Amino acid sequence: MGALRPTIRRWVAVSIGASLLSFGAAADPATRSEPGAASNTWPRAFIAPNGATVTIHQPQIAEWPNQAAVAFYAAVTYRPAGAPAAFGTVAVEADTAVALRERRVDFSRFAVADANFPTLKQADVADIVALIERRLPPEGRTVALDDMLAAFESRRPAPKNVDGLKADPPVIFVSTRPAILVNIDGSPSWRQINGSALQYAVNTNWDLVRDPSSGTCYLRDGPTWLTAANVLGPWTRSAALPASFKQLPKGSHWDATTADEPTSPRTPAVFVSRQPAELMAFDGEPEYQHVAGTAKLRWVSNTVSDVFREGVDGTVYYLVSGRWFAAPDFTGPWTFATPRLPEDFTKIALDHPRSRVLASVPGTPQAAEAALVARARYSMRVSKKLKAPAVAYDGPPAFRRIAGTSIARAVNTDKDVFKAGPVHYMCFDGVWFVANAATGPWKVTGTVPDEMRTIPPSSPAYRVAHVLVEGDDDDWTVFATTAAYTGMMVAGDTVVWGTGIGSGTYGAGAWYNPWAASFGRAPSGYGPPGAAPLRARPYESWDALLVQPADRPAALRANGEIVGTSGRATAIAPVDPDRSVYAGRDGSVYRQRAGAWEKHDKGGWVAFVGSSSNDVPIRRQLDEDARARAAGAERSRAASGLASEWGARAASYRPAGSAVRGRP
Repeated sequence: MGALRPTIRRWVAVSIGASLLSFGAAADPATRSEPGAASNTWPRAFIAPNGATVTIHQPQIAEWPNQAAVAFYAAVTYRPAGAPAAFGTVAVEADTAVALRERRVDFSRFAVADANFPTLKQADVADIVALIERRLPPEGRTVALDDMLAAFESRRPAPKNVDGLKADPPVIFVSTRPAILVNIDGSPSWRQINGSALQYAVNTNWDLVRDPSSGTCYLRDGPTWLTAANVLGPWTRSAALPASFKQLPKGSHWDATTADEPTSPRTPAVFVSRQPAELMAFDGEPEYQHVAGTAKLRWVSNTVSDVFREGVDGTVYYLVSGRWFAAPDFTGPWTFATPRLPEDFTKIALDHPRSRVLASVPGTPQAAEAALVARARYSMRVSKKLKAPAVAYDGPPAFRRIAGTSIARAVNTDKDVFKAGPVHYMCFDGVWFVANAATGPWKVTGTVPDEMRTIPPSSPAYRVAHVLVEGDDDDWTVFATTAAYTGMMVAGDTVVWGTGIGSGTYGAGAWYNPWAASFGRAPSGYGPPGAAPLRARPYESWDALLVQPADRPAALRANGEIVGTSGRATAIAPVDPDRSVYAGRDGSVYRQRAGAWEKHDKGGWVAFVGSSSNDVPIRRQLDEDARARAAGAERSRAASGLASEWGARAASYRPAGSAVRGRP
C-alpha cells in the first residue's frame, strides 16, 4: 500500500465498537453497474450482528498520490439497539483501482489509520481495527470516480509526463467536400481473400482490394466502390464490379460488398498517404464562429475536426491525437503548437460545443484532470488456467532486438511476442504469458523480466512496458496497467494519443472523450468503423470467471463471515439519503444545514462558526469538502449515459440537455 500514513493527521485512537466491522458488507453490485451509481449509495447503513446500526457517511478524499493509493476521512454514526447514537470519525488508507466504464474507484488493502468516538469507552482498539482490515468485504469499498475528481479541482497535482514522446506534425490534407483518407503503412501489403481471386491490403485503414489479373484497385465507399488503376488514383465511381467479387466469402466482413451498387451522384475526394496523415474535411468553405469570452478566437464549425483560428485570417490551430498543430493558413506549413497556445484557449466555455479541447490546453483544470485519470491503474487477478490466444506468424518467427535493450520483438505477427534469452513472452490484453518456444505452448506467468519495463517509446511495443505484475501465487497472478497500455499517455502536461513515432499515432482523427476518459476515432473520412473508442479497455476480452478485479477475489465474495461466527451484517433499505454529515480533521463530526455548519458536541448539535484561529482551517476544509461533494454529484448526473457515447454530446463538458451547472 502507498506510504500515506505519515501524511494523515494522527487522531486519538479509541474504540469504535465491533459492529463497525460490518460497515462495508452487502453493497449491491447492481447499484454500481451504471455511471455515477456509486456516488448515490452514500451514506451506507448496516445492522451489525449485535443489533446495532452503523451508518457510514460519504468519504472525504484527502490524498490520491500517483492514483494508486488514497487517504480519506469519513463520519460514522453508531446506534446500539435501544440506546442513543454515538458519532465518530475514521481516517482510512487504501490502495485504489479505477473502473472507468462504471466511473468507480475501488479500494483494496484497506487500513483504518485513526478513529475517534468521544462518547465510547476505549477497549481493544488495536484488535478491532485489525478485524476491520481483515474482514471488511470488498463490495463496500467503492466511491464514484466523479467524487474523487471533484475533490482535486482546487488542488491539481502536477502532471507526470512521459519522456521520449514525439510531436512531429503528420501530413495534413484539407478538403471542402466529403473526403476519404487512405493511410497505407509504406507500400501496400497484399493478402489473398479466402475463397476468392481478389487480394486485400492488410496495412491500411480502409477496405482496399485489388484484382491481380488486371491490377485494378477497388476502395470501399460505404455500400459502393471506387476504382483506380493503382492505389495512388485518380479514383472514380465503379459502374459495375467484376465477377470475382461474387466469390467473396459469405457470412463474413465482405457480405455487404458483393452486390453492384448504383452510381452515387457525388464522388468523394480520395487522399492516399504512405506516411502518417490526417484529414480536415469541411462542408464547403470554412465557417467561423466567435468563441464567447475570448478576444479573437474563432471556431471552425463545419467540420468534425477540432479546428480554431485567430480571427478569420490569422493562425490556424488543429487538434488531433491530443496534439495542437499551427499554420499561417490551411495550406501549412504545420508546426507543433501545444506549448505556445494563445491564452484565449483557456477561456473556452464549458458549454461550448467543442469544450473537449480544454483537456489538451496546458494549465486548464480539464487538462490536469485528464492527466490524473490517465495515471490511474487498473488491476486484475488472472487465473493460471487462462488459455492464451493463438499466435500466427507470416513465415518462420522473426525477431528484432529492441534498441537499448537485450530483448527482441517478433516482427511478423500481430501479437506482442518477445524473446529474452531462451525464453519467450507474450503480452495480450493486459496478461503476460510465457513459453519455451515462439510457437508455444503458452501459459500465464507472474515472472516477467524487469527489462520489459525499459522498452522505449521508440519501439512499437512500448505499451507493454506498462503491464506490471503486482502479485503471484500458484493459482492466480495479479496484473496492473494504466491507460498508457491502451495508447493514452501524458506529454506536455496534457493527455495525448500514441507515442508520435511510427504509424500508431495518426490516421484516425483521434479525439479525446472526457466522459469515457479515452481517445476515439473520428466519425467520418477515416474508414470503417465510425466514431468509436480506438482501443477497448484492457482485460475486457477474457472470461470473467478467469479474469477478475484484483480487489474482489472469489474467496472473499463467497465468505459470509464478517465478525467471527456471530453472523453477517445486513444492509438497511432504504439508506438515509442525508449527504450533509462530514468528518472534521479534528476528529469531530459536523453537518451542514441551510449553508451553516453545526458540530456534534455533548450529545447534540451546536452552531459552528469557525472563526477562532484553531477553527479557521477546519471550517476551510469543511467548505472545500462540501463543494467537492456537491460537484461530484453534479458530475455523476452529467456522466450518466455519456461514458459510452462518441457523438456530438461527448464533445462538450456541458452537453446539450445536461442538467449540470458550474465547473466540471
